[in-house]
Amino acid sequence: MNKFIRKHLKEIIFTVTSVLSVILISCALLLINNFSDGLYKQAVDAVDHHAEEYQDMLDGVFRIYVEKGEKVAEGFPSARTGISDYMSALKDDPQYSDIALIYFFTNDGVAHDADYPMGGTAAYNPKFEKYIKSNSSGCIGLFDESGASVRLLGVYVPINRGEVRAIALMYHSKPFLDTLKAEYEKFRSDTPANYVYVCKHPDEVISVLEPGETKLGKNEVTEHDSLKVYLRELTDKATVDLFEQGVNEGGISHEVLINETRYVISVKPSRQAGSENYVVAFYNSYNVYAEGHALASVLGAIIVVIVLIIIGLAVYILLVRFKLAKQVDTYDLEDAVYGCPNFRAYSDKAEELLKKNKVTKYAVIYTEIAHFSYIDETYGDKTADETIRFLIKVYENALQQDEAYGRVNDDRFVLLFHYKNEEELMSRLKNITSLSYHCPVLTKYGFYLRLIIGVCVINRENDSGAVQKFVDRAMVARRTNLGDQSSNVHVYSEKVHETFMMEAEIESKMEAALRNNEFKMFYQPKYNIERNRPDGCEALVRWYDAENNRFRPPSEFLPLFETNGFIAELDKYVMNEVCKFIAESISRGYRMIPVSVNVSRVTASKEGFFEYYIATKKKYGIRDKFMTIEFTESFAYENYDVISNIVEKFHANGFECSIDDFGSGFSSYNILKELPMDEIKLDRFFIKPGISRERDDKLLVSIIELGKQMNMKVTQEGVETVEDLKRLKNFGCDVIQGYIYAKPMAATDFLEFIRSGGSIHIV
Repeated sequence: MNKFIRKHLKEIIFTVTSVLSVILISCALLLINNFSDGLYKQAVDAVDHHAEEYQDMLDGVFRIYVEKGEKVAEGFPSARTGISDYMSALKDDPQYSDIALIYFFTNDGVAHDADYPMGGTAAYNPKFEKYIKSNSSGCIGLFDESGASVRLLGVYVPINRGEVRAIALMYHSKPFLDTLKAEYEKFRSDTPANYVYVCKHPDEVISVLEPGETKLGKNEVTEHDSLKVYLRELTDKATVDLFEQGVNEGGISHEVLINETRYVISVKPSRQAGSENYVVAFYNSYNVYAEGHALASVLGAIIVVIVLIIIGLAVYILLVRFKLAKQVDTYDLEDAVYGCPNFRAYSDKAEELLKKNKVTKYAVIYTEIAHFSYIDETYGDKTADETIRFLIKVYENALQQDEAYGRVNDDRFVLLFHYKNEEELMSRLKNITSLSYHCPVLTKYGFYLRLIIGVCVINRENDSGAVQKFVDRAMVARRTNLGDQSSNVHVYSEKVHETFMMEAEIESKMEAALRNNEFKMFYQPKYNIERNRPDGCEALVRWYDAENNRFRPPSEFLPLFETNGFIAELDKYVMNEVCKFIAESISRGYRMIPVSVNVSRVTASKEGFFEYYIATKKKYGIRDKFMTIEFTESFAYENYDVISNIVEKFHANGFECSIDDFGSGFSSYNILKELPMDEIKLDRFFIKPGISRERDDKLLVSIIELGKQMNMKVTQEGVETVEDLKRLKNFGCDVIQGYIYAKPMAATDFLEFIRSGGSIHIV
């Protein structure tokens, strides 16, 4: 032991010194952090003192007007007979030009207009009552006089001479606000306030004394704005509650976080004006004790530099001494959760196989479970875990000699298959898809697992480079074609790459487009054949790309939004816009018809989905059975139990429900049997020519009769010819939707269409 210590004495001393240095430095940093926190806490007390100056300033300005009122009261006649002459003289005096109205109170407590002293009584603001009862001078602050179109400042002065008991003066607000700003400018440089507002109870801004160098929120705070609205956008409910407490209970100062900056907000009601008016000031907490924070920052920076030097020396010695550079490249090749090969293991083996078998055809396959997050949220972590383990077994059984697989993350895997021809490769992938589809842990819930697969066929003559490049291409193929329901296997190509770039552009713009209202609502009326009149309409969303000055086709962005989850935000936007449009149109006297809105499977799977739709309907006062929720056939087909529960909740809250695109590829009698839908919308497939007209007619008649027997309204989509319209009428179809009747219309055109009656004549 002694020999070992002597041999490694320098290393031991350095290690001990480094450990002690790190401990001391950590303690120093902790003290500095506590010092900074203390400065922020002291800032609240300092700000409270500063804000009282504003409070005194506001009271002082009010006192100016009280004293002016007392001067008017000194000469005010004690009898009515002299009031008219006094008022005439008063109006000629420039120093009283800001007086809008004067009321005088007689000994019987009745108020009279001083401009008509011999006339009848006059109404006065009830806020004067406390001064009438106390028989003292006072100011009620700015208020909106009933019946007046201007804001006034009210002052009460007792007289108690002859007939006249007191007078109440109403000043114009502008001179008062100008005086307030002038007083503020006198000591503005002595305070670190960033924003200062004078408000009227409960939260209306009446004067912006300090607008600040930057906007407080998204927009600049101006007069007549609600300060509480800005606080709701910038802070949390607790801050808004404290703000209201300060307004109602005599003032408060506390720290808040706004746009990642710490502020102290101080609310100080005027003592003179009671609770009618108050001052709100925002102070940057850092600036209150800027020098102290600067010192803490410098000390912190010095300590960080010392720590970095010590760590650098320690790392250098360790790297040299124990050759850690070689150990960096050694790591576990097994997935920590499932015990299968991880991505690194796959990459190593794939690279080895590609070098070893230079002539063999290989393809990289990237797989992902469709709507895995839905499985996890709906059926629980245990079910999701068992699903992954089942999939691992499928992949292991599918592997042949000189092939590889590995787990990337979550539900995503990557495989390397060799093949003789494309038919063989697709056959193997189809087999994997089929085996996975019947995952036992999910089928017991009536849910069937669907894989989405991206394939990169390696061209051994032209392709070179790391395995990661082929994986990236397979990922692009898988990601780019997620909206394609015709197949779950997507092969990489140059066209796929172009689509990927387009989708990347869409994703970079979609959130800003939603904020900037680039998504526009169109409405396509539906036609009731028997009644020859409109039978509701479908709300459709279109994206006007302002940058490119064009409407993007829905097929360009909606499938992508389905896959990246943004469709949930768009669906909520559509629901709100449609309800707002209905409510506003009705309030303006327009005739409205029921509206259908589409809901994607992604939206229906989100937490709070029902609550948002129900709350939005109630918010705008939309009457029951005036809105229909349209679900896609594919969602209904794969999730009977889930959608049945959804429909039941919607029915209970006054919505109607519809199956959209029935017959587009997933049709099942179970949909008609198990789901209590109000409407079935037939895909255009049913009116397209088939093998023979006779067979086409039999199919169309049967599906119409079946839908009606199930007490569903039958609507045929995509009707474009008079011939199809006549066929549908003869077969008993209830409603049609298509260009033969009306195209999707902007809101104004739609309202005019409905106003004109919306009937058509069939020859």
